[in-house]
Amino acid sequence: MTTAVTMHTPDFISRQVREARRFYLNLRPSEKVGLSVVCGGWERCSPDFSISREFFPYYGLEYVVGGKGRLIINGQEYPLSYGIIFTYGGNVRHEIITDPKEPLVKYFVDFSGTKGRKLLETYRLTPGTFRRVAVGDNIQKAFEDLLQSGQQNTKGAKQLTGLYLEVLFATIKDAGGPPQANAQRSFATFGRCKSYIETNYATLHTVQDAAGLCHVDAAYLCRLFKKFAHESPHSFLQRMKMNHAANLLESGGYMVRHAADMLNMDAFHFSRVFKRVHGLSPTAFVNARAKGAGT
Repeated sequence: MTTAVTMHTPDFISRQVREARRFYLNLRPSEKVGLSVVCGGWERCSPDFSISREFFPYYGLEYVVGGKGRLIINGQEYPLSYGIIFTYGGNVRHEIITDPKEPLVKYFVDFSGTKGRKLLETYRLTPGTFRRVAVGDNIQKAFEDLLQSGQQNTKGAKQLTGLYLEVLFATIKDAGGPPQANAQRSFATFGRCKSYIETNYATLHTVQDAAGLCHVDAAYLCRLFKKFAHESPHSFLQRMKMNHAANLLESGGYMVRHAADMLNMDAFHFSRVFKRVHGLSPTAFVNARAKGAGT
């Protein structure tokens, strides 16, 4: 499932993704502005993800938080995996190719301006740079802060994203040297557990069930989700269930009680969880969809 974005996806953004959270602020930044964040986001790539560019109109910075792949930049090839940062822009030729068996999961931000170029130079991340970092948690949090500020789509979003971009650069500088092996292992465990829940949410009742079937301790699973997803595994499991329920109800082929039965939930509890996730009761959701279809 791909999260809705704020405007039509521009041509330079790949459609070869399974899931994404993005924002777009200013695709035609003024040359007079010192720093302008154009867009940014988080992407879980499809197995066929592949990008090849001879030219890119902005500066681009990407950070890999999962999966594997290859980066070919100015004719030189590098392996992509957890903890990799790379930059491009202008005439820096680059290709980003995912491993189809372990698709990439990554953050990106595109920006422009003389101050943007200065940031790249100051932090030794000029276009064409490939770097492996040691402590990735803070970088991921900095990207999340940047992403959330961009998604607000308020008058202050442009200024806020610029400030968060500067924080991101400073955070990368503090991250240091190659990533520790235990960080890679913990992220790999998180990815395995998250994928299992995504596939089997309909039959999972509790976090303890999920942890046991993933062969990890429930408390450890909670720590992994807090660290890498910024939510609890319980919230994630409930969201998966309620997204499926919304699809069932939206299809028109299921009544509320039928959707609850399919998820092995009693109708009262189902309604409470559905409203907490979607902001509407199941009945109100169905009525709103029916009204929208009739206009």
